[in-house]
Parts: sequence; C-alpha cells; structure tokens
Amino acid sequence: AERDRPLTSKLGGVKSPSAPAAGGERRVSLGTIPDYAFPGPGVRVIGTMPGSPAEKAGLRSGDIVVKLGDSAIGSMRDFSNALKAFTPGAKVTVTYRRDGQTRTAEATLVAR
Repeated sequence: AERDRPLTSKLGGVKSPSAPAAGGERRVSLGTIPDYAFPGPGVRVIGTMPGSPAEKAGLRSGDIVVKLGDSAIGSMRDFSNALKAFTPGAKVTVTYRRDGQTRTAEATLVAR
C-alpha cells in the first residue's frame, strides 16, 4: 500500500485463465438466472433479470430450456455455446419445459 508506483508484470503474452473459450466470446444475453446445480438435460431457470428478453418472453422460475434456436440444450455449456452464435437484436425461439409440457417463446436477444 505504500508503493510509489503501480505494480507491473513481465508475463506478456500469457492468456488469462478467464479468457473466453474457443469459439468466441458471448455477445448476447437472454437474461435467465440458471440453476447451476441442475444436472440436466437442459438448463433450469431459477429467475430472470428484470426487463430481460427472458422475462418479456414469459420464462419463469422452474422452466427448463431445452432448445435455443436450432441448438439442443443439454447443459450450461450447450446454452453458452448456443448464445455465441447470435448477435444483439437477434430473434430466437426458446423451447422449454414447464410442468411436463414443452412450450416455445420468442425472445429478442440483447447485448451482454
């Protein structure tokens, strides 16, 4: 705390462990709050961000997203990878299960 100049590094060129996975960075958000403990298949929603595409599409706690556009969703990784294919403003069909029934909703994705 008493240093007279900022800390520096000589590690240039080393990738951060939090660098985006191969396949690019996610640029969009659906606005779901996922249940990370849910084993799948699918991604269970425990909530939605206020005003988000997910909330506007009618998704709610307990819904299980099983498809995003043409991509089947078996896990959080599938969900994240599917979102990487979209740009802000893209309209996507979200297929989900609620109370044992399969339903669909349209959502317009927003910038992350």
